[in-house]
Amino acid sequence: MDKKKIVSIEDKIPKLKQARTKKTSRRLIFYLSIFFILISIIIYLQSPLSNVKDVKVQGNKIVSESTIIKNTKIDHDTNMWEINSKKINKEIEKSPTIKSVNIKRQLPSTILIDVLEYKVVGYVKTKDNYSAVLENGKIVTNGESGFDLSNAPLLHNFKDDKKLKRMTEELNELPDYLFNLISEIFWMPSKNNEYKIEMFMIDGFTVNTTIREFSKNMEVYPSIVSQLETNDKGIIHVGVNSYFESEK
Repeated sequence: MDKKKIVSIEDKIPKLKQARTKKTSRRLIFYLSIFFILISIIIYLQSPLSNVKDVKVQGNKIVSESTIIKNTKIDHDTNMWEINSKKINKEIEKSPTIKSVNIKRQLPSTILIDVLEYKVVGYVKTKDNYSAVLENGKIVTNGESGFDLSNAPLLHNFKDDKKLKRMTEELNELPDYLFNLISEIFWMPSKNNEYKIEMFMIDGFTVNTTIREFSKNMEVYPSIVSQLETNDKGIIHVGVNSYFESEK
């Protein structure tokens, strides 16, 4: 019977020392790495490397990019990590056209300002220019980027603020495919109907309807038009009784 090989404690000691040395070295490297990472972060935060190099604005159509950036008070000496987003949001949202603001940091040195503006539901003539009517009923003059009069209908003769506000609410409830078909709206009150309006559509038709339940009544417009020929001329009446009145 073979005798088992006997390993003395003297033979084990060098291997144990070597294992402990490796473990200690790995631990030292780990702590040194953490230390240098922390030092690097501190140096980055306190150096010009963490300053804002670029500010980008998106989502704005009425308020100019330069105005928004000016209101943030952010410049190339501003540290990215010292920016108070809530405070800047309040400054930008002072503009009556801006609904909300979201500020994001994009490494290494860019600030992104995502702007959501109130929808323009129409334009009214004011002196020698046009002012925008927003979805919240406010009227904004002197658009800094210039108004695009093709993106909402022109509103004429709305001398009654309550009627204009009601018209604004109804326009805001319209689906886009109907909203984009309207070119001009005229308020034409009569003795029998103070809410009466007449509209000119971009597809060439004229519509007589009322401000009351306007968005709901206009739902039938596409189905009426689909039954007409392209050369048909006349007035589409939309309301309790919807029908086409030919000019022939």
